[in-house]
Amino acid sequence: MSLKYALSWVAVVLALYVPAAIYSTRSFEDPSPAGKVAVILLRPYEPLGGSAYRANLLPGEKALLPQQSDLVVYEEESPLRRVSEFLRISKGGGNFAIWSDQGIVFSSRDNSDPNRNGRKYWVVVRQGEPETVADNLVNSY
Repeated sequence: MSLKYALSWVAVVLALYVPAAIYSTRSFEDPSPAGKVAVILLRPYEPLGGSAYRANLLPGEKALLPQQSDLVVYEEESPLRRVSEFLRISKGGGNFAIWSDQGIVFSSRDNSDPNRNGRKYWVVVRQGEPETVADNLVNSY
């Protein structure tokens, strides 16, 4: 392979790569919901009866969960409704609760199994919450 042929091949590759790279950085959309910190809840979720599921947290993470008002659970980009009764979560409709003994318990918006519906679930620290809440979540992962 001659040097001239190799250089022309490099020029063609760069001519295609540079515009594609610029386009991809400008068109990238972050899939996580807006907030100070957004942490994806990893599968598998433990079924608790009805449409209720518990996000399995790592050992010790339940102790890091702040007060209920500090966090919001999202299904994709849509926030779920905060409730305080397990019965409402088990009936479905996109509800969640955060309890110190149970962790994060939620239902999908359409009552489907969140282990199989292909959607992402997030726990989000809202923008105005204290830094310690965000630090606890980030440092636990």
